[in-house]
Amino acid sequence: MKGRTNGRPWLPHALAAAAALMAALVYLNALGNPFVYDDHRVVLENFSIRDLSNVRALLLNDLFRPVVNISYAVDYALSGLAPSGYHVTSLLLHMANVVLLFVLARALAGDARPVRTAPAAAPAHPPGRKGRASGRPAPAGPAPGVPVTADIAAFAAAGVWAVHPLMTQAVGYVSGRSEVLCALFLLASFLCLRAWLSRQRSGWLAAGIGCWVLALASKEAAVMLPVLLLGYDRLLLPRENGDTRRRLARVYIPMLVFVALAGAARMAVFAGVENVSRASFSWGNLLVGLDVLRRYVGLMLLAAPQSIFHTVPVPSSVLHPSLFLNLLWMFALGVAAWRVRGRVPLVAFGALWFVLLLLPSISMLSFDIGEPMAEQRAYLAGCGFAVAAGGAIGWLFEWPPLRAWPRHAIVAGVLACVLFPMAARTVARNRVWSDPVRLWKEAAVNAPGTWLPHRGLGDALRDRGDYAGAAAAYREAARLRPEEANTHLALGVSLLQAGQLQEADLALAEAARLSPGMAQAETGRGMIARMWGRRDEARDRFLAVARAHPDAVVARQHLAEMYETEYADPASALRMCREVQALAPQAQGVAECIRRNEQRAAALPRGSDGR
Repeated sequence: MKGRTNGRPWLPHALAAAAALMAALVYLNALGNPFVYDDHRVVLENFSIRDLSNVRALLLNDLFRPVVNISYAVDYALSGLAPSGYHVTSLLLHMANVVLLFVLARALAGDARPVRTAPAAAPAHPPGRKGRASGRPAPAGPAPGVPVTADIAAFAAAGVWAVHPLMTQAVGYVSGRSEVLCALFLLASFLCLRAWLSRQRSGWLAAGIGCWVLALASKEAAVMLPVLLLGYDRLLLPRENGDTRRRLARVYIPMLVFVALAGAARMAVFAGVENVSRASFSWGNLLVGLDVLRRYVGLMLLAAPQSIFHTVPVPSSVLHPSLFLNLLWMFALGVAAWRVRGRVPLVAFGALWFVLLLLPSISMLSFDIGEPMAEQRAYLAGCGFAVAAGGAIGWLFEWPPLRAWPRHAIVAGVLACVLFPMAARTVARNRVWSDPVRLWKEAAVNAPGTWLPHRGLGDALRDRGDYAGAAAAYREAARLRPEEANTHLALGVSLLQAGQLQEADLALAEAARLSPGMAQAETGRGMIARMWGRRDEARDRFLAVARAHPDAVVARQHLAEMYETEYADPASALRMCREVQALAPQAQGVAECIRRNEQRAAALPRGSDGR
């Protein structure tokens, strides 16, 4: 980028701090939000985070993302299970990422200064800058005296990323921590490797590789870093030094080989171990990825409609018109990026970044597992969108037809018109996440024919205590996906809590049919039989669960109570209480149960069965 040199050394620091402050302000109202959806699994039900010293449990709980699990363990050590502590950590990480993106975007803007369309009468290299003419490798980084345009472009990029409403599902959703951590280490790795390309010091290389490993241990999308570096080399670094081939052989090819091997291994584990009974490879599903990519671009540009769950229609055939429209759209995007690469290289590089960082999640569509689209996946890719936006603002700031004072006013006006509405929508989006029922109702309205939003709505209503409303949502989910045993289980539990015993028993029986031996379903049916006065049937169901599931605490608690109060068998009650204590030492009333039945068993005549 051209432009006069910045004579205010404090300006970059002030702009970076301003961008970080904007990020803090728009997420203040998210700090009190509750745990939602997967947060229950990754935090509330994740006992590996309860002991920070148990390194083995921390690393093995999520073998491919151990850094994320360790971050949850640190949060638990500091704030227990209070959601606010986890939200504070995510916000601090986001603020750090905003600063890193400012530094990176400013450096990239400096690298893009040697515009290839410069006029022929450009001045020769000043004294001491003849390295390029003499054939020595030119530094990869910007020359001393970064133009003020780079500061403007960097602030625009960091500001857009800081307040963009699409980032709320990564920053304000505790389960989006993997995206935020991966971005932290990938940005740091890019900066270190860029410094190594410039200065050829092994310390920068070691730091860059180390940060890359941490990024990979946060989320697998970091595998695209070598491709990203290669794109940076081709689009932003000068080619006349003849050093590109050397970097390709020494840096990019080894990293790309590692990426290919690691990616193949990860996909094999994902399909052959983690989802061995569900994975079904289909090349046709990759065609859906074109529509997914188009919709991500639409969300970045319009930030609407947002939802915790997005449906993506599957084309009926490869000749469907939507496929051709998506291919045409992708081709147009690529042509536009290629055409502006010489004049505004940051825009081209940002577009490349955006697409590359979405490819890993899109490639997993071929296994037909999980959600095809999730807003938190756009967090790291959003860096590229922000860099492209910063490049466009920087180009506007340099636009020759504009004089200095209207140009500054126009750029300031454009930034205000972009950032303030984004910030307001982010604050509003955080309010949606503060109410899980509202969040899932929105998803159910946007995707009425998909079972998962209705299931999530049922969970939110049940947590609120609205068991009748939860049952209605679960019924709709079960109608849309009748083969899902856990939905029938949730329906049965809600009906049981609502006092509708007959319907609850039918729902639990269906869950047990779909998943034979399901402990929760059989335990629930035992509870219903006990409520109906069928004590022997209830006892037999609880005993079957206890024999089949050595860790079934609830069934043993019911057996202990029944033996004590209904069968007058303190010896059997004592045995059950001791088994409960061994499984759950903190279970309520277990110590009193043991003491009470020890006394009663001791008072029985020798040889009495207590009945």
